[in-house]
Order: sequence, then C-alpha cells, then structure tokens
Amino acid sequence: MNKNTIDFTKDNISIIEIITAIINKRKLIIKTVATFFITGILFSLLSTNIYESSSSFYPHYENIDQGSSNLASLAGLAGINLDNETSNIPPTLYPEIIQSIEFKLKILDEKVYYNEGYIEYREYLLDQKGFNFFDIIKYPIVFLKNIIVPTKEFYPIDGLIYISEDDYELFKLLDDKILLNLNENDGFIKLSVYEEDKEISASIAKKANDLLQKSIIDFKLKNISDIYKFTQKQLEIAKNNLYMIQDSTARFRDQNKSIRSDLFSNELNRIESEEIIRKNIYNELALSVERTAIEVRKSTPIFTILNPVVVPNEKYYPKTIIICLLFSFFGFVFSVIWILFKSIIIKIYNSVQ
Repeated sequence: MNKNTIDFTKDNISIIEIITAIINKRKLIIKTVATFFITGILFSLLSTNIYESSSSFYPHYENIDQGSSNLASLAGLAGINLDNETSNIPPTLYPEIIQSIEFKLKILDEKVYYNEGYIEYREYLLDQKGFNFFDIIKYPIVFLKNIIVPTKEFYPIDGLIYISEDDYELFKLLDDKILLNLNENDGFIKLSVYEEDKEISASIAKKANDLLQKSIIDFKLKNISDIYKFTQKQLEIAKNNLYMIQDSTARFRDQNKSIRSDLFSNELNRIESEEIIRKNIYNELALSVERTAIEVRKSTPIFTILNPVVVPNEKYYPKTIIICLLFSFFGFVFSVIWILFKSIIIKIYNSVQ
C-alpha cells in the first residue's frame, strides 16, 4: 500500500497513520497554504478601507425635585406630570433614537468636507453608492410602467412626514454605518461611525454624538421645560396687567387732582389695592420663573466624555494580518481534507478495477 494512502476499511485507523499521510504530503500543504496566504494579501489590498470614529460618554442624571410645593403647584396648573420615572429615557431605548427618522434626516443634512468643498452627507453617500446592477435591470421595467400606468397627481397631507426613495435607501446604509454600544455594567455609552473617508467618519461621529446627547436632554427636560414656558407666559400676562393698572392709577390721579372727597378716596384705595395685588402676583411669578430656571439647570443631564471623537489614523477594516491568517488556516484545512479524501477516492477506484 502506498505510504501516502490510509486504509479506511480497517476497523481502527491510527492517528499516526493520518499524521504520517499529512507529513508525507507536506509540500502540497505548504504550497496550498502559501497560495491561500497570497490570496489573502490580494484580498486585503483590493478591499475598500473602512475607518472607525467613535466616542464614549457617561450620562449623569439629576432627579427633578418633586418636593418643591411651588414647582408641583405650577405643574398641576399646567397639567404636567413630574414623575421622574417617566422623565428619563431608559438606556435600552438609546438605539431607537439613532434609528429614528428625525435623527437620520439631521445626519443626512450634515455638511461634510469632500473633494475640496462642503456638501451634504446625503450627497456624499449617493456619490459613493454609484450604480447598482439591480437598478440597471429595474430601470426599463419602471420606465415602461410609468408609460403604461399614468402617474397619479401627488397631494401632500399636512402633518405627515414624507421620505424620498433615495433617503429611504440611505436610511438602510446608516443602520450599518452608525452603531451604538451600551455597557450596562459600567453605564457608559459608545457611539461608532464607520466610513471610507476618515475625516467624514469623524465629522459624522461628532454630529451623531451631539444629536444623541441633545435628544436625551430634551426628553429629560421636556416636562420641566413646559413648566418654565408656562410660567414665563403667565409672567408676561401678569406684567401687562400690572402695567395697565399702574397706568389706570396714574390717569385717575391726574384727572382728579383738585378733588378731595371720601368717594374719591374710596375709589383710589380700591385701584391701589388692585395694583398691589397685581404687583404681588407679578413678583411671585417672577420668583417662580427664577426657581424653575434653576431647576432646569439642576436637572440638565451632564455628560462626562470618556473618549472624544478623533480622526482615526489606522483603518478599522481590512485587518491584513487577521485576513492572511484566516486564509492560511482555510488553506491548511482544505489541503488536509483534500489529502484524506483523495486517498479514499483512489481506494474506491482500485477496488472497482
């Protein structure tokens, strides 16, 4: 029997026999591994470079002081619930923010520097996308459909959001380009952007990071911000009422300078009392506005930046060493399997003869 052939008809096959067959064919294995290794290098060189820009931050939350009777009473007047449990976004919902239509539209509208000029990120993605084979096939079908079936006149409805076909396709690209990683144990958030251009990658990562933090702040402060706006509006009304009564008091005195009577004194006292009441209301609302403004500042989430966005120097993909090692491993496995199965085929062929 050939020393490179293993007899698989035996009940027990020695591991030594398999190892011996592999060693005897080591030249074939080396050539195969070398071929796969070179293929891995070529694959790495021909692959498009991808850069990763990321930032990590830790959000600090301050609960709204519900014990403040003034703030609670204003919330009641405005019909607002100050429950802290509903004023914080759970970290598990952060990915929903970056997948929202509003978030993606703002990202696509961001200006990036490309080809010695600033363009929208939307234009950059469309330029990078280029032609698609399926689009070429689909074009004549769509063209004939538009001729046979007349296009209906489009009437947009107020209050609805309309997305173009290009934006819809770009939304899918953004799902793969912008990723969010939540570290539930330590509580920090990592946002990463993957792009072929490293400067654009950093620009979009910075914009996405700012938008995410702003969304968290807006959600956290929504209720107390509504109270602040409500109080400001009431303060403006109180100020106008105070100015009106002050003008009325002044006019009443000017028109009755020479009159000294009990009726005049009674009417003047009533006007002055009304003026004092309105002034007290105005002062109380002014204090409420200041207290609410302080509460807004106290409740605003603070983000500790652990790692800021930087322009990457090294590419994220392809990782040449790992690719070459994987190709070499596949080459080794392929050559070993080929050696073992080739011996079986030869054995079957000889038995047929």
